[in-house]
Amino acid sequence: MTGINGKVLKNPNSKTVILFDSSYSLDTLKEIIENNGSVIISFGYSSHKILSDHGIKHMIADEFLSITDLWNIWKKSFSLSQWYNNSEIAEILEYKGINTGKLFYIEFHYHLLPFLKKFMAIIFLCKKFHSSRILAPSSLSDIFDLLDHDVEYIKVKQKSESFLYDSVKFQITDSLSIKIPKKSYLKLKNISEQTILKLLRNNRNNKNQKKHTLLIEFNPIKYQRLFELSTKHGIQLILFNRRRPYVWNKESYSIIKNSNCLIGAYQNTKNKKIEKLIESGKELLANKTNSLFEREEIFNTFFSINGHSFWKAIKPSFVKLCKKRVLDAVQEIELADEVIKNSDVSSIIVSSENGFNEQVVLHLAKKHNIKTLLLQHGMYWETMENKEGNIFLGGDFPILSSKILTWGTQTEKYAKECGFSKKTHVIGSPSHDILFNDRSDTNLVNDGFILLATSSPQQNQVFDLSIDNLEAYEKTIKDVCKIAQNLSKQLIIKIHPFQEERDIKKIVEDMGDHVTVTKNDNIVDLIKSCDTFLVNDLSTTMLDALIIGKPVISIQTKNRYMKELPKIFTAGCCVKCNISSLEKEIKEILTTDKRTRMIKNGNKFVKEFISNQGSSSKKLLEFLAEY
Repeated sequence: MTGINGKVLKNPNSKTVILFDSSYSLDTLKEIIENNGSVIISFGYSSHKILSDHGIKHMIADEFLSITDLWNIWKKSFSLSQWYNNSEIAEILEYKGINTGKLFYIEFHYHLLPFLKKFMAIIFLCKKFHSSRILAPSSLSDIFDLLDHDVEYIKVKQKSESFLYDSVKFQITDSLSIKIPKKSYLKLKNISEQTILKLLRNNRNNKNQKKHTLLIEFNPIKYQRLFELSTKHGIQLILFNRRRPYVWNKESYSIIKNSNCLIGAYQNTKNKKIEKLIESGKELLANKTNSLFEREEIFNTFFSINGHSFWKAIKPSFVKLCKKRVLDAVQEIELADEVIKNSDVSSIIVSSENGFNEQVVLHLAKKHNIKTLLLQHGMYWETMENKEGNIFLGGDFPILSSKILTWGTQTEKYAKECGFSKKTHVIGSPSHDILFNDRSDTNLVNDGFILLATSSPQQNQVFDLSIDNLEAYEKTIKDVCKIAQNLSKQLIIKIHPFQEERDIKKIVEDMGDHVTVTKNDNIVDLIKSCDTFLVNDLSTTMLDALIIGKPVISIQTKNRYMKELPKIFTAGCCVKCNISSLEKEIKEILTTDKRTRMIKNGNKFVKEFISNQGSSSKKLLEFLAEY
């Protein structure tokens, strides 16, 4: 028997190894299994779950990778994702002084990391079963064709490939969501902005204001106090949101209107001159990109791991992604450049440095000699072990920005330890101002339910891709449902807003009527009303709960294989436990003085972690006025 590559197998009578993934069905697998001596290896969580549910003995691909292997893959994924820094590539990808290949490195990494893990697992698998007969789905042929191992292919349909930001997910209700193509979303956004601009036509550039500040991809509701106080401090705010909508409800509209915030919308920059620049720029960059991919030797050498090149395997998807995003870059660069030139801004604020549009604006700001500020947007895993991850994935440090504005002295200290001493300034957290000023007991209602804020494993974290962590996550969700029932408590599960978040509704659908799953409800309102607040692992919502005065329990579902812990886990303000001890911990909080002690320690932690509580927006505006 031969595979589609036409190779004759060396030893057709040896042990048969069958690779099973989601590309073909269990019925097809059963037809292929010849005898009990077959070794079945699952690739991916869904295939492992199918086999486990049907009692079929199998190995998992994770078994071929050690913790050291995973760490090496993790580190290597960072350097490989920065392919655009290659000296022979950087100049070709440059447009108006910006390396367009860098702009989508986060999206490429999200696609690359699962591939690297699979690639390395197959390499080690082939070494272990070097003399065995291997049957694999044809979807893996791009990898096996690179390796010196004969294989027979199970013909499967090739799935159409899509990338992380090819579509936008709309959560219509908690039970209904739709995905629409990114192009369609931007068209709808542009149409809606025409109406918004008409409604905000009375918002005018106030020339009496001392300074103009451009906010990139900001949520006006989250930073309500900053918008409200801006005019009183002589700051004219200009909002430039290319991904995020400017207005989506009455509250967001009122905040923008009442603050006289200006909108850097597409319609304000659209003209024939810009359209011609975009058209000619796309043509130029398309030709340069086409010529770049003719230089196979560069990519064949660069895209390798442990001496194995995998360029041919990723080439089709990589070229497709690259051609899409560099053309997107031309439009975003031209539009952002026009907004900056026409806004007379003295400073620009971003909340992350890794976003596509944030990078564009930060690079253009240097060209126009405009100061840029990176405003801390969350509570990070602040350890030296995770420094590289925070820089690469989080965009949490001022690589491009003039300064980082931290929430408090703790993050300031961490930023300095990471090498940013001259770029660090404490400002507080403007996004928490309203919460601090709304902490009176009259605003707290204990409805007696348990609240679980959950964030599922993500494919841009190497250990999150492990079957063990995925199983632990699902088991934790189910066990929390059972514990809530044992304690006669209602349970509300708040799903993280990330559009690729795993849908847990099927996991909990048989767990009882005491469980409610929501994605749309406001997390702060839920925390205010809950009795006990649970999260899995680390989340900024833990800080929200501590500010409000709720006991926090962090359930460990992910094994990060890190020795250092963030201070929130060692300050006595939060219980860090496994699912096995969760019920005991909740009971202690409900029936002993542990609740009081935790809240007291929480107040102390918040005081140390966030400076200028309730007045951070004021401090930021004063800083901008003098900056």
